Amino acid sequence: MPRAWKKAFFVTLYGLLLFAVLEIGARAALSWSPIFRRVARHSNAAWRLEWVARRASPASGPYAFDVFDRIRGWAPKPLLHEVTAFHGKRLSTNSEGLRGTSEVRYEKTPGRRRILALGDSFTFGEE
Repeated sequence: MPRAWKKAFFVTLYGLLLFAVLEIGARAALSWSPIFRRVARHSNAAWRLEWVARRASPASGPYAFDVFDRIRGWAPKPLLHEVTAFHGKRLSTNSEGLRGTSEVRYEKTPGRRRILALGDSFTFGEE
């Protein structure tokens, strides 16, 4: 192996090892909760990771009214009746998990208008 190739090989190897050590060190440091909260205080991605970690615990917590949905991410639990949610507000859902207590058929009734509200937590009424 010519000297230039050998030097390039060892420089590349050194760079990869240095990257691996820094990556492992950063992951170890950020896995400690006080450091993670301080570094990621205003990060949207960090807030999402923390939210998912809270949701993974079986404790009911403030979001006991929803279930995981493969398509929508999270959906209201069906058949809730006056559950406390959103800072003391009350939440009810029908058998399909739609807001309200009245059952709504998916087939449209002729001559009646329907309004569909799509959105995020603000549309849902959390804030």
